[in-house]
Amino acid sequence: MSDLRCPQCGANNQDAGEADSCWKCGTLLGAEPSAAALNAGSEVAAEPVAPAALPVTLRSEAPPVPTVAPVPTQSLEPPPVQRSPGIVITVVVVLAALLILALVLWLNR
Repeated sequence: MSDLRCPQCGANNQDAGEADSCWKCGTLLGAEPSAAALNAGSEVAAEPVAPAALPVTLRSEAPPVPTVAPVPTQSLEPPPVQRSPGIVITVVVVLAALLILALVLWLNR
């Protein structure tokens, strides 16, 4: 397979044989050149033939608009501190012991 020039429109067809069709106009590459192609020599024909195998479809509706999913929001506040009752009681007892110790030391001076 090699590069062949279409006898109808003059388009270059890569990796095509004479049994293949032209990618641009659909003409058989092994066919005899048309009168317009012969008159133009090696130039492209004045009016290329539109391929009949490709129907033209027009879109009458607009493409759907993409929607963006909402981004989950994060709270900037730290989570509330949960204190266990055991720690609170321990802190209160230690503070009471320190106050008693300070009172005893102040009275014994």
